[in-house]
Formats: sequence, C-alpha cells, structure tokens
Amino acid sequence: MTIKSEVFTSLLIVTQPFQETEATGQIIFAHRSREAFEFCVIDVQSRESRCFPALVTDYGQVPVWSPDGNFILYQQPYVQGEPNSYLLDIHDGSTNPISVSLWSSRVAGWSPDGTQFLIVGIPNPNDDVEIYTSQTDGSNLRQLTDNTIPDNVPLWSPDGTQIAYVAYFDEPALMVMASDGIDGQPISNGLELHFDYSFAWSPDSTQIAFVANGDFIGMDQTSEIYVVNADGTDLRQLTDTGGVNLDPRWSPDGSQIVFWGYELGAFDDTSKPGLRSEVFRMNADGSDLVNLTQNFGLDHSAEWSPDGEWIAFSSTRTLEGVEPRPGLFIMRPDGTDVRMLTDEPPFVEGGREPLNPVWRPLAG
Repeated sequence: MTIKSEVFTSLLIVTQPFQETEATGQIIFAHRSREAFEFCVIDVQSRESRCFPALVTDYGQVPVWSPDGNFILYQQPYVQGEPNSYLLDIHDGSTNPISVSLWSSRVAGWSPDGTQFLIVGIPNPNDDVEIYTSQTDGSNLRQLTDNTIPDNVPLWSPDGTQIAYVAYFDEPALMVMASDGIDGQPISNGLELHFDYSFAWSPDSTQIAFVANGDFIGMDQTSEIYVVNADGTDLRQLTDTGGVNLDPRWSPDGSQIVFWGYELGAFDDTSKPGLRSEVFRMNADGSDLVNLTQNFGLDHSAEWSPDGEWIAFSSTRTLEGVEPRPGLFIMRPDGTDVRMLTDEPPFVEGGREPLNPVWRPLAG
C-alpha cells in the first residue's frame, strides 16, 4: 500500500469553543504552568480539573493509570538510594513511594489484572538494565531477563500472557517474551526502531504496531508504522507517506489505528506559520488513511477513549476569537465535533501544549 504525501495537506479549521457533549470520562496529561511541571486530571464533561504541581521535572513523561483507575503512577528524577516511582491516589491526592530492592529501578506499569508491577532495574552498579516483576507492594521481586545487553520499555499484553520490550543489541530490537520471562524472541525483523520506541499491543494481544525508521532525506529521517504478529510472523508496513509517523494507538475494538505525523522539512523554518503535524486515522490493515485534524499548528499525542467514541489530542490550533495557543482537545473518530477542554483557568495563561493525554480506564 502506498499513501501519497498529500495526506499531510492542511486547511485552516477554526475550532469552536467548548459546548456540552455526551462525552464522559477523565483524562490525565502532563502540563507546564508558569510555576512548575505538573500532572492535571480533567473531567471531560464538566471540565473540572485538579493539578498536582511539582510531581515531575520531565515534561515529556507519560503518566500511567492503574487498571482500576484509582491510582496514577509517576516518576521523580532519579536520586541514588531513593525511590523514584510513586503512586498518586486519585481520590485523596496522597502519594506514596514504591520501594524495590534494586540498586536502581523504575516502575513501568501494571499487569492487566492490577496485581503486579513491571519494573526496569539494575541490581548492581556495573550490571545491565533488566526487566522484573513484583507485587504492588514491591515484594516478591522476580527477574525476567538476564543477559549482557540492556532491556527496557516493557509493556504487558492486554491478556496478561506476554510482555513486549526493547533489547538494545547493536540495533535495538522489539522483543516479546512470555509473562514469566521465558523465550524472549525478536519480532521487528531487523528494522531500525524509532528512537522513542513507541509501540502498542492490539486489544486481542495478537499483534503489535510499532514505528521503524527509513531513509535520511536532507536533515530528516522518515519513519513508518508497521504491524507484526506477536510471534514475529506476518510483518506488514501500514504507512508509506515518506514523512514522519509516530505513536500508533489501536481503537478499543482493534479495527482502527490513530497516530500523528508530519512532512519532512516541516520544522526546518519554525519562524513561518504553516504545516507542522497532524493526527491521522486508518484501518488496522493500513487502508482508508484519513487526516483528521487538517490544521496549521501542532496536532499530536492522540489517544482513544476507552469506549472508542472519542479521541483526545494536544494542539496549538486556533480557538475561535483567540490567538493560537496550546490546549487539550477531543474529537470524534471521524474528526468532527472538535472541542477544546482547556479553555478555562488554570490553562488559559499560556505555556507549552499539554502532552501525553491518557484516558482513565472504564473500570474506574
């Protein structure tokens, strides 16, 4: 399948102010106020929000919801000998460190049933990074990988039977192992993974979508989205735009994938207004590629709602009657009914656009 770069063509679409919709749920995202980096949780219907300042200093960090939607996992900057992974109770705002008996560690997420943590850690200063699991109180630490290369970025399959991760050979490889750590196998078939290592399990745990780099053209390097079965078979290239495509996310029913991307050279001259990045949707086989945003400015970081009825994304587009400024938006999967969630205090003071929106699980 070949998709021409015309899919990146943008129109100036003015977004309407927020109006009441039937959208429900909560979204957490990273935000920088004038004072500090913070996480904010916003209710989609009421737009009521709570922000938790100074929890992180890394603006690009991705917060993680617990499967039941009651806790948020976040990281503090690493300090030797101190925990850097914390849990935030969404109900009372309290925080608690997660202590693990490793020289250095980071909690990467939960098992789908919420009973275990996935952990990336180093047992001793001269050892490589390995992948572990533990109970959610930090006990029963179990090492899953044990080799002479770093292993990182683990992600449990939705059915809890497998774990995908990145192994740092000469070229980083996307790997899959059983949840007990047995038989880790490369599945990216020698492709060069994009440096942000963004990949996603399909809802039925049979496939993984990931981003691989292509050729350098000028100062840019192309990146396209691929899908492969969890056993490494049936590798398929879904996009062929000749641009940069990032962060594939499956719809809850597994039928579609949303991602964002931009043309090569889009950032060569940031002094001029024009095309920057757009949010796209395609079928899971790569067909019917659609530019959902068609806007000047940055549209990125798209995430499906748990019911598949909405897509949240970050943008610097124009709101009606307002100069272009950062904000968190929602839209329908066909790109209609675009609404800005953050057009009220404390988000109207300016600053950088919200990043990494993540919807609260339906179980919450």
